[in-house]
This record gives sequence, C-alpha cells and structure tokens, in this order.
Amino acid sequence: PVSSWRWQCCSVFMSVEQCCLMLSFLEKLTSELQSRENKCMALYKKLDRWPECNALSRKLLLKNPDDWQFYLSYFDSLFHVIDESWSPPEEGEHSVEGEVEATVAQAIRFVEDRICMEDGKGTRQLRGPYLARLELIQRLRHRSSPEEHQLGDPLELMFQYFVKFGDKPCCISDLKIYLDLLTPDQHVQFINRLMETVPLSTAVEGSVALPADTKALQRHLCVVQLARSLGLHHSMDTPHRLGLIDELKARYRHGLEFGKLRLPSGGN
Repeated sequence: PVSSWRWQCCSVFMSVEQCCLMLSFLEKLTSELQSRENKCMALYKKLDRWPECNALSRKLLLKNPDDWQFYLSYFDSLFHVIDESWSPPEEGEHSVEGEVEATVAQAIRFVEDRICMEDGKGTRQLRGPYLARLELIQRLRHRSSPEEHQLGDPLELMFQYFVKFGDKPCCISDLKIYLDLLTPDQHVQFINRLMETVPLSTAVEGSVALPADTKALQRHLCVVQLARSLGLHHSMDTPHRLGLIDELKARYRHGLEFGKLRLPSGGN
C-alpha cells in the first residue's frame, strides 16, 4: 500500500539523517581530542614535563606514524629525559600519559618498528618513519653517540629513500636537511647512485638524455637540486658550467611538453 511505502521512505530518510548526525558528532569528537592532545603537548613542553611529553608523543605516533611534529616532540623529549637521568617509578605508571622511553636503544627500536610496518605494506608507504631514522642519526651524531651506527649508513638510507619517494616533489626538501650526514668524498658517489635509478632516454651524440614522463622528470629534478645543494655545480670550471646551463635549458623546454599534455581544467 501507499502508506507502507511512505513509511519505509520516511524510515530511510530518518536513518540517513541519524547517520549524518552521528558522523558529525564523531568528527567533532575527533577534532576535540586532537585539540586536547596538541594543547597538552604544548603545556608539557612549557612546563618541562618531558616524561609526559615523551609518552604522549609515542602514543600519538602509534596512532599516526606519519605525523612529523610528533616525531620531533618524541626526540626532543627523549634527549631531555636522558640528560636529566630520569628513571621510571618502582610502582605504577611511568607518567599520566603512559609509558616513557628513556634510552636511545628504546628509541631505535621504536623507529625501526615503525619502518618494519611500512616495509610490510609494499605500496603507499608513509615517509615519516624513514625520515625519523635519518633525524635520529643526525641527532645522535650531534651528540657524538656511537649508537648512530646501529641505524645504518646514511648514504644507503638516503638512496633507499630516493628510490621510494624520489618522484614526489617533497623528496628534495626531505633529503636536503640530511645531506650533512654525508662525508665530502661521498657527495659524487651519492649523486651518481641516484642518477643510475632515473629512467632517461638513451642520449645520441650531441643531445641530452630526457625523461619519458613526469615522474622521471621529478626524479631528475630532485637529483639536480641535491647536487647543487652539495656544491657540485659550484666546483665546476667555466666550460662545464656553461654546458650545464645549456643542458638545463634543454630540459626546461622538454618539461614544458608535459604541461601541454595535461587536460585543461576550469576554463583555462
């Protein structure tokens, strides 16, 4: 009957409305929880409550292993806790935020566990854990800590990072701040290894080997900018600098072709 059909329609609309209200409530609750966590983190830092800051950072990274600000808070608090010779209480919780990690060994294990989880994914890996490893190496080196060697060779780790994320524009700024982990005699070796992974066309005599798509273009751009940051362009003599200028101009003109292939958006 018509009345039954109308009642079913009303029930469906009421269910949809209830679902929308529930989703809105959950979004608001999540936002409030995130706001609470950020406020607590700022307060702990201001009051030098480093055990609580460490525990909260760790807890948040377990939920979101790609949040870079939480890695920085985790490392900041870790070394404050170490320098203050903090030790957990004999009984009860480490802090109001839970477990505190107060040794470099614990931090290394924590970072490596996050990386193992990403390696197990195969695809769509998060950048945060891999960058956290480089960040920890850098901080340990600044403290002249021999434990940095437990995390691996920086050149190899940055090479692996480029292989994973070199086609992303952010890869340039990601790696740039860790180039000081390389020794001067590793600079050319590093750039050469990166270039070996960039898919370029076979160059004929008098021409430049060019990328076939935008991902290859982005990888090559990353290598060029890293080489410049390492000072390899500045060390060239004048003829080589002029040759580099001609090459970059040719690559720029070639890169414009990819823009022409893009579908128009809006009215542009």
